[in-house]
Amino acid sequence: MKKILLIITILALFFNSEAQKSQMIKWLRIAPKASVGTSMLLNSNTFADKSIEEKYWNMSTAFGGSLGLGIGDYLEFYVESNFVKFGQSYHLQVERTNGNDESYHKSLAFTALNTGVLMRWITDMGGYFEVGPTFTSLKSTEVKNDALVLEKPTFEDFNHSYINLSVGFGQAVFRSERLFVLVGARINFSPVSFYLPRDLYPDATYFKDDIYNIGNLRYEPNTHDVQGKTMPVSGFLTLEVNYTFGFWGNARCGRGRLMFFQ
Repeated sequence: MKKILLIITILALFFNSEAQKSQMIKWLRIAPKASVGTSMLLNSNTFADKSIEEKYWNMSTAFGGSLGLGIGDYLEFYVESNFVKFGQSYHLQVERTNGNDESYHKSLAFTALNTGVLMRWITDMGGYFEVGPTFTSLKSTEVKNDALVLEKPTFEDFNHSYINLSVGFGQAVFRSERLFVLVGARINFSPVSFYLPRDLYPDATYFKDDIYNIGNLRYEPNTHDVQGKTMPVSGFLTLEVNYTFGFWGNARCGRGRLMFFQ
């Protein structure tokens, strides 16, 4: 959170200084946003394990909004916050020495708050491309499967604060003087491991209790000699309604200042 506040403060000071010099701020807008898509927890160990089948469609949603500043005619900086639900499902096949193989389904579900500072390029035809960092703060975790009743994991078992790279693009499907409706796509990818590594966090209950041991109808993705990262990735279709509520204009005294539409 401190990093986010620092970035916002620096951007605000920069924009305010530049606006007073050249009146480069053209508009200010607010935008509620809804997204639906899929997510995955990418791990080289699970992908290499023939006993595990990852589900590629894991229902994920995001709801929130953003506050943006238009710079010139084609560039925008904005701060965005979304409440996100994501996860991963697996089908697991357990081979038994007595020949009675077993299989079951397992799912991991999470809720989190995503806050980002992004830059967006806008075209004359209403298209856009955006990129920037997004910070995830994990809020809750849940594990379900067909074979066991598992206790709710604690935050100490996961990396509950990490950074993503967000990339998106889209097109305005409705445009008026102050209202824009945008439809687009967004990908969030984190290079940071979602599970805490056991060699650095040996007391994490998710590993200490061995609840991912596949031999006991459970599975731990990092039991291999080389511990692979578990990297969250998600893809969304987005619907965004942009409303322009103010602009930087000239006052009667000749100085530039923030002005709002009546």
